[in-house]
Amino acid sequence: MALETTYIVTGKKTGQITFKFDLNGDLILFKYEGEPLTERQRKWLYPRIPTQENKMGMWTAIKEFTVTKGDPDLSFENFWNTYNNKAKKIKAQELWKKLSKNDRFNAIAFIKRYDNWLRLKGTAKALPDTYLRQKRWLDEL
Repeated sequence: MALETTYIVTGKKTGQITFKFDLNGDLILFKYEGEPLTERQRKWLYPRIPTQENKMGMWTAIKEFTVTKGDPDLSFENFWNTYNNKAKKIKAQELWKKLSKNDRFNAIAFIKRYDNWLRLKGTAKALPDTYLRQKRWLDEL
């Protein structure tokens, strides 16, 4: 799951549109739920699908839509599943509780880069509690 930001757009005359963006602001999911769109609605919608999160401002400016932004998932379970080294869960959970919201965000956001660096170096991955205790997301790779 990693870190994603979700926007839910609802309209008076249409169903619900979900836009999900990754940490870099790139669109990773577009989903429409509701009655089938008319040809006119499709012609209006498709060119306006934001491929970058910074283009969501256009959607919030349209009075006929309500845009709700969700926060990234900073739960321990998201960290645990994203880190994917299932050892010393209780110790890692205790350390996770002590982290600030900013550190939780950075800890999850850094995992992919850390994994790539480990592959290049041929080094073993730190246990989750070590990663958290040593704040490995602050490492310069």
